[in-house]
Amino acid sequence: MGNQASDKLPDTLTPLSISQEQNFIQLPWGRLYSCLEGFQSVDLTQDTITLGRAEQCTIVINKNNFPESTIMNFSKIHFIIIRDVYTDLIYLKDESKNGTFINGSLVGKGNRYILQHDDILSVGFKGLQKLFVFKLLEIDESNKYLPTELRKKYKLSRFLGKGACGEVHLVFEKTTTKAYAIKKIKKGVYSSGNIYHLDHPMKIMNEVKILQSLTHPCVIKMKEIVETDSDVFIILEYMDGGDLTSRILSIRPLTEQNCKCLFYQITLAVQYLHSEGITHRDLKPDNILLANDDIETVVKLTDFGLSKFLHEYTVMKTICGTPQYVAPEIIDGSYKEYSFQVDVWSLGVILFYMLSKQLPFRSSERAVLNKLILTGQYSFHPHLWSDISYDVKDLISRMLVVDPKKRLTIDQVLQHRWIASDLDMQQRVAQIVQHGGSNSEYYNNDSDSQQPAPKKFKLLETTI
Repeated sequence: MGNQASDKLPDTLTPLSISQEQNFIQLPWGRLYSCLEGFQSVDLTQDTITLGRAEQCTIVINKNNFPESTIMNFSKIHFIIIRDVYTDLIYLKDESKNGTFINGSLVGKGNRYILQHDDILSVGFKGLQKLFVFKLLEIDESNKYLPTELRKKYKLSRFLGKGACGEVHLVFEKTTTKAYAIKKIKKGVYSSGNIYHLDHPMKIMNEVKILQSLTHPCVIKMKEIVETDSDVFIILEYMDGGDLTSRILSIRPLTEQNCKCLFYQITLAVQYLHSEGITHRDLKPDNILLANDDIETVVKLTDFGLSKFLHEYTVMKTICGTPQYVAPEIIDGSYKEYSFQVDVWSLGVILFYMLSKQLPFRSSERAVLNKLILTGQYSFHPHLWSDISYDVKDLISRMLVVDPKKRLTIDQVLQHRWIASDLDMQQRVAQIVQHGGSNSEYYNNDSDSQQPAPKKFKLLETTI
């Protein structure tokens, strides 16, 4: 019995250590093709498969199936393959002392690695010895959604949603099993039919680097961006609590204090973007994500500045898709340009919506809606606002001012007494951000993995 890798995969597949007492047949979902002469290939039928010297392992390494001189290089439990039905992930967890390798890269004891079709499993004795080639019996064609560069790093999971700029899927990083959201944006097309390529590559990549460098506890972190001929893929941190629209419209009522806790974080995020010279331009509840389902949780702003990378038509379509949040100076053709103040107007609309579940400017006719926005016509209906404090209504009225020069700035919003005088809320937010995290516990690595400690939340210097 040799230990040289075989170039030909065996035609006969015999599962190792499979009980003969089973009264039913479990159809295999995957297969480990042996790379060693004399070592059998394995059909994977169970959701947990262990390999090692221990007799209780699913695949037992012993002198009957492996060279005796190398058996002791295997741990009693060398690695575990786990099929997670909930996430549709298959990952390997390394339990060995001498090392388990995937495609030549060390997994590391206690670490997990997401397996994909054609991955090569090797062990670390007498150099790197190929042991198996992992095969899925039903290849997931949906993973072709990702370009080759990203397929090497990520496993595609479920669809999360679709917006004006593109669709979003959940993905898992293969080397860490950490969850991310991937946004695929199709490049615009000129009326002539020519494919639109991102112009001025140096300028565009400079913008990307700026966005990637943004660091704030209430701003979604961009991990990387990949461009193909037809699409742009943006990898973002994943938030498990859905968007603010769903939270506002859920059956659980949001109290004024709950709203303040969330709105304070949103406003801090916008203040940070403005300090970095970035105007969001498309603030709406759909672009505000929550860490989990807790009534008060970490809130993060997303889609900031991404419109700069898209064709002008796409940007206009985004604005037209959410006209209720658009500032009057964007609609008014007399303004040649607009400033940070457009975000303050949108924040005022969002706060109004959070507290009342109604938008301040509403009409099924676009011309009527535009007129309401341009003239600033809205009202606090008593049946919805009777239990809402005077202070927050005063804040909204100072944000929804048609003239951007007379509208509160983002700093002034944070200095308004509704926010600035509530030190208890500010401290509560600091604790939530410090300990809340950005991903649900389910999607993180095992408890024994090393996760970076959350950064300490810094309160505003303007707070009184």
